[in-house]
Amino acid sequence: MTHLFITFPGHRRLRDIKEEFYRIAGANEADYVNRKSFHSINVQIVCNADCLISNVVAKWPGSVHDSRVFRTSDIHQRLSQGEFSGVLLGDKGYGCRPSPDTLYRPPGSTAGQDQGHS
Repeated sequence: MTHLFITFPGHRRLRDIKEEFYRIAGANEADYVNRKSFHSINVQIVCNADCLISNVVAKWPGSVHDSRVFRTSDIHQRLSQGEFSGVLLGDKGYGCRPSPDTLYRPPGSTAGQDQGHS
């Protein structure tokens, strides 16, 4: 059913879509080249234990580090003000700080690989 509502690029030409994004943001293409040298947008998604999404930040170029996305997010502000109790889990891109806790390790990584990144 989703293929009826979610399509890419949809009914418009890809070039028109690109030009519209540039018109809106006036973006510098180089900002969207991430550390792996391909174009991307850095997206932060928070979900609960049932994998239901409760927060999304999808506005940063791919070159922006995960920790900056988090530090400037609404969810960080709310956590810092003590609005929530508990922990928010994140991967090594968030560094070691009170929240989010970097308890998640991708398959194949070791504990030492997750330390000291920010």
